[in-house]
Amino acid sequence: MPKILSNQVQLPFDTEVRRSPVAIAKVTPGSPADKAGLKINDQLVQINNQPLTEAGKLPIVTKENAGKKINVKYKRDGKESAVDVQLNDEKSVKGSGYLGIIPGQTEKMYSTWSAPIVGVATTGQLSYETIKGVGVLLVKTVHGSIGQIFGSAESKESARADLASVSGSVAGPIGILGVLFPSVVSSGIEYIIFVAALISLTLAVMNILPIPALDGGRWFTMTIFRLFKKDLTKEREENIQATGMLILLILTILVTISDVGKLF
Repeated sequence: MPKILSNQVQLPFDTEVRRSPVAIAKVTPGSPADKAGLKINDQLVQINNQPLTEAGKLPIVTKENAGKKINVKYKRDGKESAVDVQLNDEKSVKGSGYLGIIPGQTEKMYSTWSAPIVGVATTGQLSYETIKGVGVLLVKTVHGSIGQIFGSAESKESARADLASVSGSVAGPIGILGVLFPSVVSSGIEYIIFVAALISLTLAVMNILPIPALDGGRWFTMTIFRLFKKDLTKEREENIQATGMLILLILTILVTISDVGKLF
């Protein structure tokens, strides 16, 4: 099973975690890495004479050597090479980082008899993360929308950042097929199956949330009317669900527009 969470459920006595080599997933144009000739899919072997086995170690090493020239040993098409790179300093780090690359590394968890237990526990964990993620998106959406109208210039800047974060975190069918799946296909069949399962799980979790027009919204509506002992007529329920469906359709259009923008 692919490991995508730092605290993903595993049984230490029946789980082995294997990491792939650290490779370059993206190179920022005009960055130190770009000027040095580093390319996407190059495997990073050593940074400043330090073996690089974890992607998380790269930003630590580059920050420690900000503004300095470091040696980067990498492997391309099976051949090892080395190049000296002049890192950005603290003043020029914004935008491209110190080195100017995004590292990529996959982790896979291998289990035997405990696999079904880990699978069920991971499903619960990812369901919780999905609900938490939806909550964060709602908070950022409300804060971003209100912050754009009221507040100082700094608060408006923060509000714009929140709205940009929401836009980047939401995807529809076009975004999934045009942006997400192409990057997953190259990672192997395990990741394709995992992403398909993750999408199914996300849809299931979203469906039980109290959103009108979805199953959770219908349950929520009936519960509220019963608690307040009011009569939920067919016409009233249809109006509530129709309003919810209209809002969902508007959101779908907005997400689709955002997805098309990401493709280009």
